Amino acid sequence: MTKYEKYKISLLGLFVIGSLLCLYEYSKNGRYISNETEFTRNVIDTRTGTVYRVINETKIEIKNFELGKSNK
Repeated sequence: MTKYEKYKISLLGLFVIGSLLCLYEYSKNGRYISNETEFTRNVIDTRTGTVYRVINETKIEIKNFELGKSNK
């Protein structure tokens, strides 16, 4: 294997790893939804159904959580 082929394979490998990392981080976008009212502030994890209450520093686990379809 020549030096050129080694460089080509390593650059291709770095490009693939970088692309996969970018896609993984992009898939997390929209996972957490913030909900603020006058008295409370909640953050909802849409993948697990966990509701985090920021003021009380507690979390509420929702059993059998299913993501519904959007009307958008």
